[in-house]
Amino acid sequence: MWRYNDTRIFKNHSELPVSITALRVATNDLGVYVGDSEQSLAFSDFRERYIQRLGSSHSGMISSIECAGDNKLLVGTYSGDLRLLDTRFLGNAITSTVRTYGDGHRNQCISAIKRCPQNVNMFACSVGKEVLIYYQELPAGQQMLLFNHQAHKTPVTGFCWHPSRNHMYTIASVDQGEERYPGELHIWRPSDLVRYGCGS
Repeated sequence: MWRYNDTRIFKNHSELPVSITALRVATNDLGVYVGDSEQSLAFSDFRERYIQRLGSSHSGMISSIECAGDNKLLVGTYSGDLRLLDTRFLGNAITSTVRTYGDGHRNQCISAIKRCPQNVNMFACSVGKEVLIYYQELPAGQQMLLFNHQAHKTPVTGFCWHPSRNHMYTIASVDQGEERYPGELHIWRPSDLVRYGCGS
């Protein structure tokens, strides 16, 4: 961990036998959340000398982290666990979990999570060959899972929301491809595939 020639270490640990598996700068820019190979979540406050290691309510290694409003984090794991956490209670597995999404996503890695820029109550995550769109908080009469884009033939390696309100809810997603299928780029909206293209 570094910033302007300033390195950080974990308090009371000269060396930790872990690998960093996910990273996200906090919304207020005062620190960074880090997932590690021991299924823990750490937070480094840029104003403090040490990295604070926190507990996690997950049963698997953290693969992706997304800030989700005041005191909230969306966290996914390699085993398909997807949860909304309250950062004020991290370290207490019972009180830190606000909501659990999906049914474990069939034990597939949550490779990325991103909030919708036009609707902060909506986010997408990539799982295997799919990109799923969820409501963060459930509107009256709606289901949490809003849409599941299943058009990719190989695992999705990345996706992003279009930032412009002129292209509201538009997502671009790409997959890795394989010998039988070249990598593909999909530009789509829920229930509306806008453009379909193949890589070279």
